[in-house]
Amino acid sequence: MEQKKTRGGKKEEPTSEELEFIYECLAKGMVNSAILNDMQDYERFPLRKIPFISRRRKEFDVAKKVLTKQQEGAYDVDIVERKRVHWQRLSYRAEEILNHLKEYYPYTSDYTLEECVVGEDLEFDSLLRDYRSGCLFKHLKNEYAQLSKLDSWDDLPVNRIQEWNLIDILGSKVDKGIFKGKCDVCKDWK
Repeated sequence: MEQKKTRGGKKEEPTSEELEFIYECLAKGMVNSAILNDMQDYERFPLRKIPFISRRRKEFDVAKKVLTKQQEGAYDVDIVERKRVHWQRLSYRAEEILNHLKEYYPYTSDYTLEECVVGEDLEFDSLLRDYRSGCLFKHLKNEYAQLSKLDSWDDLPVNRIQEWNLIDILGSKVDKGIFKGKCDVCKDWK
């Protein structure tokens, strides 16, 4: 069968039947010339050349690698979804903390957040001690050097909130919803 050319002068694309035949040959470990010889025995396939088979081999190798990784769990869709949900929850928590921190403006107190909040603002106190708030803090510590020496939200000096641009940082996290580093929830995710 003579190979047809399309209107643009490009050679005819392979059919799914032809691709299946070639991929089966590649899976068996056949060399390019042997595949071409076997294809010529079938009159239903157009005449092809070695570069055509080389391109199919490249496609086959890439597809095989992706499928292998998928079987090994490297493309775990569940982890992608869990990460999305985790970041979304962290964004919501960042917004809650941001809204509470705005109440402490102009941020002139020499006290830590814990000293200002404990016994004064029970809602904010419980929010800061919540597990998800701890996760948010760990992510922020990994990304922002000014927070790296602190153990938790409690240790945050109120008079540093403005100096460290914490309001802008939290606002950015609320808007973007992207977090770096790891916390107890996502530390084992690849």
